[in-house]
Formats: sequence, C-alpha cells, structure tokens
Amino acid sequence: MMGDGARKIVSLLTAIYDCKDGALLVDEISNGFHHSVMTDLWKVIINAAIRNNTQLFVTTHDLDSIKGLRNATLEDFKDYVSAFKLLKTQDGELKSFHYSLESLDYSINQEIEVR
Repeated sequence: MMGDGARKIVSLLTAIYDCKDGALLVDEISNGFHHSVMTDLWKVIINAAIRNNTQLFVTTHDLDSIKGLRNATLEDFKDYVSAFKLLKTQDGELKSFHYSLESLDYSINQEIEVR
C-alpha cells in the first residue's frame, strides 16, 4: 500500500523512537527518496530526533541530500546539526573536516565538492 520512500520514512521514525535517549546510525539516508523531498525529510527526522533526544549519525554521498540538509538546517535547526567530511590522506590516515553551516552553504553555492 505504500511506496519504498514511505516505508523507509516510517522505518527511520520508528528507529529514532526506539533509540530514545540514545544514538542512531543511518548509512546513505537518501536511498529510496526522490531528491525533491530531501529538505522535508531532514526536517521530519531532525525534529523527531530532537523530540526523542536521539543523536543521529548520518552518512551520504548524495549532493541532493546534503543540499536538503543545508536547507532544513539553515531555516530551523542551526543549533542541532554539524556536518563533517571524511577523507583519507596519502598515508592512509582518515581525517575529519568540520563544516560550519555557513561554510557548507558557501561550498554548495560555489559548487565546491563537499561529499
């Protein structure tokens, strides 16, 4: 009766509720969602996480998902979201680079690779 996207959002919201006062890891969040719903998706899951005191760790390589996060965050959730990029150095060491919301917005607008 529901499409894959509807089933996935119900699954995500249920997982957030089940992890109340804990943490939830979500890999490649955008799989199964149309690019046009990403801002609303982020608003819904961030709001659910705040209400349930659930810390989310979300990965994505999808630029539409990152843009949706930026749009949702700049409007409503500036104090709740941090963005990081992980890169391997030539020595094989994993480095983490923090994006402020302003630098993420700037990078997206300037078409600088953020994934």
